[in-house]
Amino acid sequence: MSDKTEIVVEDVKTQPTEEVVKTENAIPYARFKEVNDRLKESETKLNGLIDSQEVAKRSELEKQGEYKQLLTEAETKIESLSNKAKAWDEYQTNRREALLSKLPEEDRSIYEGLPLDKLEAHTEKLKINNVDVNRSNPSQTKGMTKDDIRSMDMKDKRSNWGAILDKYR
Repeated sequence: MSDKTEIVVEDVKTQPTEEVVKTENAIPYARFKEVNDRLKESETKLNGLIDSQEVAKRSELEKQGEYKQLLTEAETKIESLSNKAKAWDEYQTNRREALLSKLPEEDRSIYEGLPLDKLEAHTEKLKINNVDVNRSNPSQTKGMTKDDIRSMDMKDKRSNWGAILDKYR
């Protein structure tokens, strides 16, 4: 006399939630962060091992009295770094000259002492604001009538605004 009970399990179909990302190859942020943190930790450990190996190598060579090899290694490192420094200085000089050439002659002495990043920001600001940096011919509106000025497009009006105002004085 045993009672057998049967449990019937119905298939439950769940509706996909709207939060599911519909892109293929999507990686959940938690997994990305985990892998990224592991990578950073590994890189830190690797850099530490490399540094400790170099220190151990130097101390071993010092014990053996091989200062010449240490000196040649240091000289090659200094030479490669000085080449990079020269290239960087040359780039900065060329970039500075290019940016200063975009400014009017009378303003160049003012902006000459600015750091390169600030000089770039300033020339970019001038460029964005559609300021005519060269101002080679500021009085293009001489001899024009008010109707001619009204028919100008906005870009021309902006670049000649000072001369337009002078016309009405």
